[in-house]
Amino acid sequence: MSLQQVSEKNGTSESGGTSNGDTTFPIRYRKYVPRRQSNKDADSGTLTHTVPVPMRNARNANPKLTLEGSGFELVPFRDGMAEGDFWNDQLIKDSYYPAVSEMIKKLTGAAEVKPFHHLVRAKGVEVYAGIAHSDYAPKAAEDLAKLSSMRPFRGRMKVINVWKSIDDSGSIKNHHLAMCDATTSVAPDDFIPFSNFEPGKATVDTFHMNGNYHSFHKWFYYPEMTRSEALVFKQWDSDPRSPTRFTFHSAISFPGVEEYNRKSIETRLVAFFPDEPNSMPDFSVPPKMRVDTAKAKVKEALGYLKHWDGKGQEWALGLVARKKFADLCRGYIHHAGKVEKQPEFTDLSPAQTEEVIKCVCGDKTFQGFLKKLADEIED
Repeated sequence: MSLQQVSEKNGTSESGGTSNGDTTFPIRYRKYVPRRQSNKDADSGTLTHTVPVPMRNARNANPKLTLEGSGFELVPFRDGMAEGDFWNDQLIKDSYYPAVSEMIKKLTGAAEVKPFHHLVRAKGVEVYAGIAHSDYAPKAAEDLAKLSSMRPFRGRMKVINVWKSIDDSGSIKNHHLAMCDATTSVAPDDFIPFSNFEPGKATVDTFHMNGNYHSFHKWFYYPEMTRSEALVFKQWDSDPRSPTRFTFHSAISFPGVEEYNRKSIETRLVAFFPDEPNSMPDFSVPPKMRVDTAKAKVKEALGYLKHWDGKGQEWALGLVARKKFADLCRGYIHHAGKVEKQPEFTDLSPAQTEEVIKCVCGDKTFQGFLKKLADEIED
């Protein structure tokens, strides 16, 4: 259902909708403040503002909106899955991942495609992300590139999102995904660094969108998306010359049908293009920089101790209580480097690891912080 249809149903014209599906819709932007923001900010709710912007029916766009031309593209895609299959993570990985990978290869010409994450959204399962954002800032994308290539890689890499309905009962009626034409974002003014922190997981650096230049932005949505369609958009492109490196997007919820349960899946993947000119970041890091980076990462991770999962937190608190700070650091570095493959730790030599442990454990102020934090958690 489009906003125009909702207005006609309600007998109103407040939406400003037109017969071709174009309308005006409020987009939630991030306010600029002279510091990095995160979802841990106590005042994060006051650091956004909502701006009415023209919302265009992308189905009527002429010329057609494309992945390279605008940062997103609607494509036909029959996934061969039933709605119930999408509640089985293993089935998604075994059956859906190969199908979506093959579709992206045909669409982009990628030599290799590797899905790495998916998220099923529905009411009561995952909230709809109703703020203008792009999921990967350069640091997060580069870390992902290092983990995903699994070998020295030269060429071009793209982080791509495939978003589609999983609802077998009909087309999407509300909570559509609005896309901002990537060629109309005002870089670098539009890009507000935002750290997305989730308990028990690594912090992901993203971008939220500054609304100060909203008059330049061109927003689109695809009404009535069906099960046989997929919205493909770029999250990051290693080629700095591309005009569509990042694509801002946001869920939009039309009034009158807020209770509609949109059921969708988004799948993130990396696509490799080895025959294109090399634009991959240089991952070589001087040894001294590795140590400094690892020290900062250990302190950051332990500073989030109260947000760790139950088993990890219990293990860490036990070591803090016994003043086994070296064992705590060594255990975390091993887990982060060997299990989670975090790039700050994967290249550390044994000698560098011991240097990191010595520096962190020799910081009496940080030891006091950990003890205080442990007392707060136990209370």
